[in-house]
Amino acid sequence: MLARVLASLAGAFTFFFEGSDENDGIGANDLLAGTNGGGVFHSVDGVSWWPKNAGLTNPFVTALAASSSYAVTFAGTAGGGVFRSTDAWGGWTAINEGLTNLSITALTTA
Repeated sequence: MLARVLASLAGAFTFFFEGSDENDGIGANDLLAGTNGGGVFHSVDGVSWWPKNAGLTNPFVTALAASSSYAVTFAGTAGGGVFRSTDAWGGWTAINEGLTNLSITALTTA
């Protein structure tokens, strides 16, 4: 399993996140990595990584973004559109209504 995670992270397109200091379920040391074929991984120390892919139907994550409070996280994918997590990456939901191109290369929040 570790070899597969490391191989997936080696091809990572997107990495991110230090959680806020608010009581939002995300710690100040949380890291998130979007990978090229392995989906999304979470770490609290940058050494051990756990997959966070429930509901993420496309594992080719090319962009990550979060709301200012980190309560909502978005993952853009290569061909699968945009996914949203509102539960600290416990599950992802596709939010592609109205998108005409599902290949996402960047995301931002306001």
